[in-house]
Amino acid sequence: MEKEIPEMFASNYQDWQPIYNWDTCKAGRKEYGKFLCSFLTSSKDDLVVNLNGSWGTGKTELLRRLYVELAERQHPVVYINAWESDFCDDALSVISSEFLNQLEVAFGHNGDPKWLSKFNNLKQKLGKALKFGSLGATMNGEPNAATLLGATSAAVNELPDLASAAVSDNNIRLIEKISSNHANRVQAMKEVREQISALADTMQMVCEAELPIVVLVDELDRCRPTYAIEMLEVIKHFFEARGCVFLVATDTVALEHSIKAVYGASFESEKYLRRFFDRRIALPPLSITQYLKAKALDFTRYQTDQLRLFPFTAINAQLIKIFALLFENAQMSLRDVEQSLQKCVASLEYLQSLGTRPQIVNVIVLMMGSLSSNYRPNRFRIDLQIKYFPMELV
Repeated sequence: MEKEIPEMFASNYQDWQPIYNWDTCKAGRKEYGKFLCSFLTSSKDDLVVNLNGSWGTGKTELLRRLYVELAERQHPVVYINAWESDFCDDALSVISSEFLNQLEVAFGHNGDPKWLSKFNNLKQKLGKALKFGSLGATMNGEPNAATLLGATSAAVNELPDLASAAVSDNNIRLIEKISSNHANRVQAMKEVREQISALADTMQMVCEAELPIVVLVDELDRCRPTYAIEMLEVIKHFFEARGCVFLVATDTVALEHSIKAVYGASFESEKYLRRFFDRRIALPPLSITQYLKAKALDFTRYQTDQLRLFPFTAINAQLIKIFALLFENAQMSLRDVEQSLQKCVASLEYLQSLGTRPQIVNVIVLMMGSLSSNYRPNRFRIDLQIKYFPMELV
């Protein structure tokens, strides 16, 4: 069988490859990304890895490039944006549906009805297992507080009214029902893991896919604390299976604060997270100077009869150095840097479009104003009433 096309292993490949490839990576993380891909795929056993990076350091950009790279390496890959499903109360259903829907692409490409039937059979078996597990994941052998409430509520709803049975008999029935639900969930976890491993083996046989399947989870630290915790529990207890690897990108410090919001300020959230992650790696810091150079900023196009920039030289490296010092001094994230650059450029575009008498603009002062608007927007509007500066852009 000849080598399969990458989109067979990743449903978003065609849309993402032109945008999220290593040639377009302004952060210069190509070598790091390729190393991370090798690290994730070197394990054929279950593995949950935490990629820690503060807000705005480019985690999403990196994950999507990893997605493209993994697909090109013939690895089935699934991308889950946890923030998009934050409104949902069932993390198990979210992960399961994303997992199955995105991997079904590979079997659709194969086109063999026999293998499509086999996939549907695996999906049906997994669905039956998930039916019992949807009452809630368990943590370390004990029901989590939130999921226990759901399981207990379901059990209570099935009990007869007090008017029709003795109180003691009701208590016995309640205990039996909760115990039964707990046993069903434990069994469901085992069956889900078995079916995931079977699915991985089938993909390897049918599509000549490389194992493991890699699941990339993004934006978890932006979710509601209870939902973030539930998603971690589901990953650890239902999906940590042979042939499947998870990479969960988070601002881990922010996630620790979320956990404390649920369990209390004195709760040891850092130790708690260790239970869910087999490995923890940190996104290496990025030089802002390197980022600005990679963007290939060019201000010469704004040197027209209507617009003159000051202090300006033909050597953009000098201007980049000054900008980098401004951003670094303000301890700005890459996301903040990008927003400030966009405001500055949009302002220059606006001034150039006026076509009025020649204007001289101190581009460094303009950038300082753009930078300040991210931190003190009210004061910026009051103190920097520059005649031709477009206020609506801040």
